[in-house]
Amino acid sequence: MSATRQLLVGFDGSLPARVALRRAARIAGSDHASLTVVLAIDVPRLVGTCVLTGATLPLHEIERDANDTLRSAVAELPSDISVISHLVLGPAGPGLAQEANRICADAILIGSRCGITSRLTGGVAGYLRRHAHAPVIVVRSAQPRRPGHPATSQSKTVPPAGGTAVRPV
Repeated sequence: MSATRQLLVGFDGSLPARVALRRAARIAGSDHASLTVVLAIDVPRLVGTCVLTGATLPLHEIERDANDTLRSAVAELPSDISVISHLVLGPAGPGLAQEANRICADAILIGSRCGITSRLTGGVAGYLRRHAHAPVIVVRSAQPRRPGHPATSQSKTVPPAGGTAVRPV
């Protein structure tokens, strides 16, 4: 496969997302690629959480906090990498797929989540595999999956439907 020119990273501020962002920055630096960092704000999901917890936040405050999180993470990246970052409203899977397709991303990196919902539905990686035109690289953070198992940092490349995979990093 030719050198990567455009990477997209799904970012939500979590540890797995931060690990994926650092991995993407290393790839971008070595391949002289551009990096697009996207944070999806799923308003209906947030509203449901607020109803359950009793907390209420106006959308502009949610957007401001998300932008602050995004800006802070991007500020930690090496200055020699071309980075664009922005928010999208809606669920992460569709938002990332649409953005990856729009910018003609060569690869999409996301952090690994090992929750029950992800295992049942395929999560964001499953959605991206079905709907994005770029390979998906799922970056696992150095947290052990189960107590007693050694912590490792791994990547798993999930090719897009009908596409080819990029090398794991």
